[in-house]
Amino acid sequence: MGPLPVTRAFNKFVWGHEIVYPGNTPMSDAQYRSAIELGTVISQLLHRPNAEWCRGHLESSITGKWDPGCGPGRSYDMARMRADVLALMRGADASAASTPTSKKVKPVMIERELTHGKNYLRVPAMVGSTSALFKRAFVSITGELGGTMQVAFQKNAPNDGPPPGTGPIWGPTVFRNASRVWREIPDGTEFLDIDIDLKGRNGSVAIEFEPR
Repeated sequence: MGPLPVTRAFNKFVWGHEIVYPGNTPMSDAQYRSAIELGTVISQLLHRPNAEWCRGHLESSITGKWDPGCGPGRSYDMARMRADVLALMRGADASAASTPTSKKVKPVMIERELTHGKNYLRVPAMVGSTSALFKRAFVSITGELGGTMQVAFQKNAPNDGPPPGTGPIWGPTVFRNASRVWREIPDGTEFLDIDIDLKGRNGSVAIEFEPR
């Protein structure tokens, strides 16, 4: 149930689902109810008498992942979510479940896996003047057999203005087999646009945060 000692090796043993929402704001009530319903159905299919196998990414990760999130650096209270699953298993009305109070955690790292060929990622990374939690952060990239990469450090337009423009650019840069290239993320960055052409099969992007 976690933390899982070797994350990649356990993926084939874990059922995971993603809910499409920003992650730095709460899910809608309908999305939260869907998560509770899905946790209930899967627990029943696996013949689990309780909700203890329903886990958040923050509970299984060994790399500091903090989803499901409901605010910058804030995760849902998984004990509360399991209680809602258990209540539904015992016959409660799913429509009564709504997004619970969260507890604050300190994310240390966001990590994304890379696969062979073209990879495009947009990753939230609020740093410095745009974050109440993190004064500095660093992005690093590695991959089997190396590759080429470019990172744009982006900032959202205020209110309903134009779409975000390209911020400072890192790259294009060539990285070698098994090496890790890294750079500090500029103050005021809110997210990264990352383009990587990976020669090998496996690689990763890591964003490491330094708390205030």
